[in-house]
Amino acid sequence: MSEPKPQQLWLPPNAANIAAGDINVALGIMGPAGAGKSFLIRQLALRWLKRWPQRRILVLASENPSATIGSGLSNVFSVMAPSLGQVTAEVDRMVEARKAGFKVPDIVFWDSASGSCDREREKLRGGREGEDTRSGYFDLGAGVMGIMIKARDELKTDWVTLCTTTQDGRELCIDGKMAPRSFTRLTTVCFMLMPETIRYDTAAQTASEQPHRSIGVNEKGQPVGMLVDRVFTTMNTGEFAGKGHFSLGIREKAILADVLAKIHGEKEEGS
Repeated sequence: MSEPKPQQLWLPPNAANIAAGDINVALGIMGPAGAGKSFLIRQLALRWLKRWPQRRILVLASENPSATIGSGLSNVFSVMAPSLGQVTAEVDRMVEARKAGFKVPDIVFWDSASGSCDREREKLRGGREGEDTRSGYFDLGAGVMGIMIKARDELKTDWVTLCTTTQDGRELCIDGKMAPRSFTRLTTVCFMLMPETIRYDTAAQTASEQPHRSIGVNEKGQPVGMLVDRVFTTMNTGEFAGKGHFSLGIREKAILADVLAKIHGEKEEGS
């Protein structure tokens, strides 16, 4: 039997290897109220000021961000965009600016999808008695999905959609079915943020300060033997619909700068 002739590989004319510089992350971060989703923005800003002070962060905020993010951070800018329409308009402006040759921020946070949907829910509830609101809930879901798709595909920078869940983390706090069912699908990576309470013996152990950790102290500032670690679950464990990345473990410390550095293949803190 004769040897088969090697076949010449055919590729579309515009096919090319994926370059490292082409990576833009569309990250979804879910978690219950109080888990620390908005605090991740401040945490990232402080780390970037030390490592990459030239990088800029933009927050599309559904409520006043000063309480959760704080002021005085030179690399953080915010725009009040409480409604889905306002978020859509800001994303459209950034896309047009990029196409016109401007540099857009290095990362954009939508804080948050659930917060913007709260405003839309109030509009629906304020309708006339007996009015059919099903089309309104369709528009709500389509609005969330439209923002996430355009940011993922056209913004060409890192984008983070924050969204509050129920306390057990199993349901997104967004009305309707379209957006909750599509949230993970419309991201490139999707995490669940959860706090974990750890108790320890202060006589035998010392809790080290870390960016993802809060250490309990008394009125004198002395440790009380309790701390809270914030952790990302990065994959679909069957408990929630996550989406992982080959550079990450199933669980990661909730230090956003380090997680993004792993995804982008950048040098991590202390390495």
